[in-house]
Amino acid sequence: SEQLYLKSLVRVGHLNETNQGNKKNSSKELPENEHLTLQIAEQIYEIETAANALMISSNDSPVLLYRKFNAIGNECVYAENFEQLSQRVKQLMGPGFHFEGTYEEVAKMIRKYVSAYLPSLEGFFKRVLFNYVFCVYNIEFADFSIIKLNTGECKLSPAYNLLNLNLYLLLFFHIL
Repeated sequence: SEQLYLKSLVRVGHLNETNQGNKKNSSKELPENEHLTLQIAEQIYEIETAANALMISSNDSPVLLYRKFNAIGNECVYAENFEQLSQRVKQLMGPGFHFEGTYEEVAKMIRKYVSAYLPSLEGFFKRVLFNYVFCVYNIEFADFSIIKLNTGECKLSPAYNLLNLNLYLLLFFHIL
């Protein structure tokens, strides 16, 4: 059986989690937003994304499921995100450490950890452009990972955690 990672229903803790009158619960649309953004990245821009599916739970809440990309069949594959690789920890970097750093640092780490780094750098560049065009601004070092394949080679993991901020804000302020 395939292992699935159940995505949190509400990803942003400061949102009001109850419907008020006619207002939409904008946090409810987060899984739908992320699923749509992932589908656009994969199907239109040909960016490899983690396999995912959108489902509706028994209480009518959307749920985004990811297939774990650190497992191929029944075999576990080594995966480590760039936050771990760069040894970014709250104790050393302080609060907000998740968002400190640059795309250039990520590119240097791809070059360091991936033997065939040019294709991975090209894929990373496509992601950076996509994130800019589609207003995916919540990216942090933990949203990029390296996968060590059974052959011993490392590659950039599929994209995940892509949330279109403009669509989110339109829903949050009830414009849509």
